[in-house]
Amino acid sequence: MKNKITAIVVCRNEAHHLDACLKGLRWVDELLVVNMESTDNTLEIASKWADKIISHGFSPIVEPVRCVAATHASNDWLLFVDPDEHYPEALAKDIQIALSKHNSKTGIWLLPMKYYFKGQALDCSPWGRPTHHRPALVHRHRSTLQPLNFRGRKLNEPYVESTITPTDQNHIQHYWMDSYRALFSALCRYAPREGQALYELGHRFGFKEAIIEPLNEFRISLVARNGLKSGPKGLILSLTYSLFTAASAFCILPHQFKGSKPQIAIETSEQTQRQAA
Repeated sequence: MKNKITAIVVCRNEAHHLDACLKGLRWVDELLVVNMESTDNTLEIASKWADKIISHGFSPIVEPVRCVAATHASNDWLLFVDPDEHYPEALAKDIQIALSKHNSKTGIWLLPMKYYFKGQALDCSPWGRPTHHRPALVHRHRSTLQPLNFRGRKLNEPYVESTITPTDQNHIQHYWMDSYRALFSALCRYAPREGQALYELGHRFGFKEAIIEPLNEFRISLVARNGLKSGPKGLILSLTYSLFTAASAFCILPHQFKGSKPQIAIETSEQTQRQAA
């Protein structure tokens, strides 16, 4: 009973990925889908697989919505899944074994993941590292959910993070972007929220964060992460990541000029819970 898992999938107009995503989650004990005002056939697909479907207003980032969705989950272990992610059988088995053997001290499980761009596994840029580890499986009482961009989970003391060892078959297949247009659109949407999250976490705008670090990331991506070897794709992705890093730093400025105390995490959480109610 204590190892039962609720998978939470938040989606908006991603029906082209959703069926395969939900079908690959049949092994969980509860499947909860949150629909953010989709205008495609998301609801039709979700109704085939989901145990619960929740309606929620549009949010530019997923983390605040997950905070609300977690209150509807029946189990303590929460698996946060993007609708463009596929969970292979091997990973499902590894998760179940991990929970049965190493459950008592772990608050967050880091799961192996690979990024796919235009349907192909990436092998260049920061997104194309051989294996990423996503903090996708969290215990609701051993961690704290927070509505910050890319930082939706915080480990509670005295619990630890544990990692599932990657193999060739057990990584999350994250079908991240289908086109360059989708990539640029997403990063333009995320940069202001990333700046906001950085401000919340104590970062402040500076020459190093806005210029030096993005240029260094560009150099590392080109040389150490196969950007040059991968031709135009590697160059474009390396440059895009560097520009995103710089844009996020500049997006700290509006919050810094206001001089207000960081309150967005609390306000966003309260706002989304009122919206869900």
